[in-house]
Amino acid sequence: MRQKTISVFAAAFAALISMLVAAQTQQATESEKQENLKICLTGKSKTLCKKNLLSEAELRDVLSAELADNLHTCSTGRTPSICNKALLTKEQLLQVQAAELADNLHTCSTGRTPSICNKALLTKEQALQVEAAELADNLRTCSTGRTPSICNKALLTKEQLLQVEAAELADNLHTCSTGRTPSICNKALLTKEQLLQVAAAELADNLHTCSTGRTPSICNKALLTKEQLSKVEAAEQAENLRICITGSTPNLCDKTPLNEEQLLQVEAAERRAVETRGQYGNETPFSGMTGGGGCGSRGGPGYRKANGQCASWSD
Repeated sequence: MRQKTISVFAAAFAALISMLVAAQTQQATESEKQENLKICLTGKSKTLCKKNLLSEAELRDVLSAELADNLHTCSTGRTPSICNKALLTKEQLLQVQAAELADNLHTCSTGRTPSICNKALLTKEQALQVEAAELADNLRTCSTGRTPSICNKALLTKEQLLQVEAAELADNLHTCSTGRTPSICNKALLTKEQLLQVAAAELADNLHTCSTGRTPSICNKALLTKEQLSKVEAAEQAENLRICITGSTPNLCDKTPLNEEQLLQVEAAERRAVETRGQYGNETPFSGMTGGGGCGSRGGPGYRKANGQCASWSD
């Protein structure tokens, strides 16, 4: 009696599901069905294809499209992980396996990507060719001397190793000699004479950076002489005054080192900048632009005095 009751309940539940599916199918508009069919017929969007909205004939067409798309994916031989071989015929399977072997051989033969080369699929002759390609590519990488971290020195002969080490020394010396990148200069590889040359280059580059006065944050003042330090501080003050006197960037202006006269000039410039922004709607007027007739366009120092007039070199 109990088993009969369960069977009746299961049959009723199945009927209810069928009714719900049928109702959903009926509720879909004709345009929705057409759009769904278009998606399904690509064969590429199985998760987006609502097969319950398809007729039997449409369903057959969609299944054919999915088979064709899978065959197209498999036939390249490049993506065996997403090729569903269970959907292939015996003849298609043989063709796909040949394509995968050919693609793997092509990948391996460059010698550049041994990590994704499946050597288990190679013949003995192919394996020898691939090994030679990997040795050649590694030697080419090592010989530049620029990337010792990805050079596999275990694959080099003694003669090649000597050449590579010489290349690395030369590249490191070239990097160090500019004086611009002491953080990536390996000074442990330099001779005493080279160390002196590199130290001089770093001092010169630091002085050049500092002398502009524009980048005090990256100027290493500990490397400057007293005389150099005085000149650099003067350059920084001049650069700061140049920024302040425009009045347009008060957030970049350090007013601490300014004297009373300069402070008056800067405050007047900032007021004019505020008035100008209000007048021109935050647009820079042509007269204030370089070459537009502003202070400095006719050879002056480029700022205004407290009375609003352009300063001259004699002021």
